[in-house]
Amino acid sequence: MGKRGRNPMIVSDELKNAIVRDYRRGICITQLINIHGLKRWRITEIVKSSGETVKTGVRKGSNSLMHESIKQDYKDGLDTTALAQKYKCSRICIYKILEADNLINGRDITYKSKRIMADIKSGDLSLSEIARRYGVSRQRVFTLKERMEKENG
Repeated sequence: MGKRGRNPMIVSDELKNAIVRDYRRGICITQLINIHGLKRWRITEIVKSSGETVKTGVRKGSNSLMHESIKQDYKDGLDTTALAQKYKCSRICIYKILEADNLINGRDITYKSKRIMADIKSGDLSLSEIARRYGVSRQRVFTLKERMEKENG
C-alpha cells in the first residue's frame, strides 16, 4: 500500500519557471491554480522554493496585465461575477484586485445593482421581469426597491 497524502507528481522546470514568473508579475495563487491546473499546495511549494514569500490576497499596487484588464473591464461596466467567469478566478479575488486600487469597497453598490435600480425607477418593467432580465431573485429586486424608497424618503 502506498503512502497517503500529496501526489509526488513531477513538475517540469519550464512550468515551475512560468509559475514563478506569473507570481512575480502579480498574479495571485488562486489565478495560478486556474491557469496552470495544479493544487494550491503545489503552487505554494513552487513559489516558496524560488525564494519568494507567499502572500495572501492581492498585493497593493500590483500591475500585472491581467489585473489591469480586470480593472478596465470593471470600468467598462462588467460586474464582478462576469469578471470572475471571464478571468477564471473567484469573485473575492476580483474584489481584492478592485479594492487594492480603491475602485470599489465592500459597501459600494455594484454596477448591476445600479442598473436594476434605474429599471425600478423607470417603472417600465415589473419586479419579476427585472429579476429575470438581470438573473437575480425577485427578493433582491424588492430589497433594492425598499432601499431606494428609504433613501428618497
